[in-house]
Amino acid sequence: MDNLNSSYVHKPFILSKGSLCLFLVLASANVKADAESNSPVKRTLNGDMTLNWHVSPKPATNFSEVFTNGVAYGRLRSNIFYWDQKSETVSRQDNRANGFGGNVIFKTAPLNGLSATLGLYTTQSPDLFREDRDDVTLVRAGKDTFDRNKVIGGGDFGISKIGEAYLQYDVADTSISAGRQLFESMLTASNDTKMIPNVFDGISITHWGISDTTLKLGYFTRQSLRDHTSSHDVIAWDGFKQNDDSGANRSLTSDLLGTDNELIVAQVDNRSFDNWNLRLNYTAVPDVFYTIGAEANYTFKLANKWSIIPGVRYINQYDDLNTDMDVASLSGEGRAGGFGYQNPTSLDSGLFNARVDFKKSAFKLRLGFSKVADEADIIAPFRGFPTGGYSRAMGQVNWWANTKTFMVRIDYQFTTPGPLNNVKVLARYAIQDFDDSKDYVPADSDVIHIDLVKQLTEKLHARLRFGFVDAQGDIQRANLGGVKYNGSYNEYRFELNYLF
Repeated sequence: MDNLNSSYVHKPFILSKGSLCLFLVLASANVKADAESNSPVKRTLNGDMTLNWHVSPKPATNFSEVFTNGVAYGRLRSNIFYWDQKSETVSRQDNRANGFGGNVIFKTAPLNGLSATLGLYTTQSPDLFREDRDDVTLVRAGKDTFDRNKVIGGGDFGISKIGEAYLQYDVADTSISAGRQLFESMLTASNDTKMIPNVFDGISITHWGISDTTLKLGYFTRQSLRDHTSSHDVIAWDGFKQNDDSGANRSLTSDLLGTDNELIVAQVDNRSFDNWNLRLNYTAVPDVFYTIGAEANYTFKLANKWSIIPGVRYINQYDDLNTDMDVASLSGEGRAGGFGYQNPTSLDSGLFNARVDFKKSAFKLRLGFSKVADEADIIAPFRGFPTGGYSRAMGQVNWWANTKTFMVRIDYQFTTPGPLNNVKVLARYAIQDFDDSKDYVPADSDVIHIDLVKQLTEKLHARLRFGFVDAQGDIQRANLGGVKYNGSYNEYRFELNYLF
């Protein structure tokens, strides 16, 4: 890594102030709608960067209209990251990254219910604010802007790939998709918050024929994480070559599992009971593990437009591997002795989440809690976070065994005239209580995460993100001696999205 002199050490603060100034200038600008605003907006962004599709191709009556009635969707985007590590080591140092690019998606018009989607994605990382080639393994939050395995092998920092390519057949209340696709469920997600989404290769079926109920089925043979040029196994760990997601179980190596595993998902969402949202999920990698998850949310509608919405989610994880090797730990480093795990050769475990929301118009207060059983760590390398929406703060993995997390979250959208008009603020404070008896589990920490989101025009969106983690640096290791690593850091992100 480049040597940091004293003037450079203060750059994260310069970056954060400069980004904030830029954000506020853009936010306060009286930007008129662009020339195409009199036509329908094709797509809009949700807060989690998933898309709402408002314009779809009109059905074709002949083969030539399959393409002439098709619709192209575009997205230009940029992401800039700075990570300020509080306690540097050889493998954990200050780092920075950037990504510039976007995607073009073309959907053909359906002919007799049959259509196709092709999405081309690219992210480029110019040498203006990123690490040198020799230091790419140091990059944390910004690692999804390039393919580390490619760069280590001598390739460039860019990723250009087919991110979506599938056939779709719609009949009655059923839609079938085959090929590379996005798939959202309790434990799988596109998680499109960087440059390229997380995608799966296989077949999915969605059915809406039962009243107020959505049934989703997925069978996938490959996955392609956000920072991979090609597809890889859905679960096996092999450095940067296979599934190297931050939530991957590094004990489940390609040597142990092979690289031909399959992912099966079944999910039912039901809203047939007044004020209830119910979900039941089954996620499995056959011969490795499976989970059964249930979630329920109920809305109490009060006077003065207030709502109180309590919710719970429970996930039970079952071992299907039956090995005599230590696989319970996500870290993989603890395999030699399974330090601190009651049964280090088993993947059996469970996770309980609870929350309550207090909502009124542009304001929401959320109190969240999660508790993982003192068994195995939860397996979740598919970018759908087990604690997401309950206790997880930005960039955190808090589903290690015997972990308790408490979170307070406030959302508010300003509507008064001024620089902050129409700016949405999301702020979280989380207390993460990890298990001190497990040497490779992180040290206890407090997390503050702040998002500022602004829709500048119908098509241009900006987001500024701050993450501050204060970890305890004096927690003694129970088995190996010494103290746990002090994982304190400050993180800064700035993002722009333009949809057309």
